[in-house]
Formats: sequence, C-alpha cells, structure tokens
Amino acid sequence: MDSAPKGSYKVYDYLPSGLSYLENPTAFGLTSDYYPFSRVGQSLIFHTYNSPYVFRGGKKTITYFARASAVGSYTAEPAVFQSLKDLTVLSKTGQLQIIVE
Repeated sequence: MDSAPKGSYKVYDYLPSGLSYLENPTAFGLTSDYYPFSRVGQSLIFHTYNSPYVFRGGKKTITYFARASAVGSYTAEPAVFQSLKDLTVLSKTGQLQIIVE
C-alpha cells in the first residue's frame, strides 16, 4: 500500500466452499474492522481507502471471519485489491490450501 496511489479500492475475495462468512463475529467474542459492501454466495466485496486515516498505526490488513461448514480440502483463491481511480493498479494475495477436519 505504500507505493499504491491514494484513493478508493475494491477488495474482491471468494471464500472456499468449505467455509461460510461469519456475519456477526461479536456473537463469538471476535471483532472485525471490515464488513463486506456486497456479498453474493461465497463472493465478498469490500471497499477501502489507501489512506493513513483508514490504516492507522501502520496496520495494513483487512480482517473478517469465516467458519468451517464442511469437512475437506479446499483452495482459497487469491484476494484482489484494485484501485477505483486507475483500474490498471491492482495486487493480489497468494493462493492457499485449507484443510477442514
């Protein structure tokens, strides 16, 4: 985020089929600083800003919670961060393997 242009960004994430988005993390004693702008099935879209006011104290993460909903091995596709000001500016996370036992 240090070298990215200031301004609005969309974050696109897709939960693996073995996980379900946790809509009310406070019911489980968890706190989340981000809630999706849009959610359709396993697709989550967040809005954020590359601004020191949003990412205070050097924090550069977006945290949300999901719960296991099925046993198995699942691939977590990369999340994509894309500037709304310049659509050619984007970054993505790595792909992960998740095992629910």
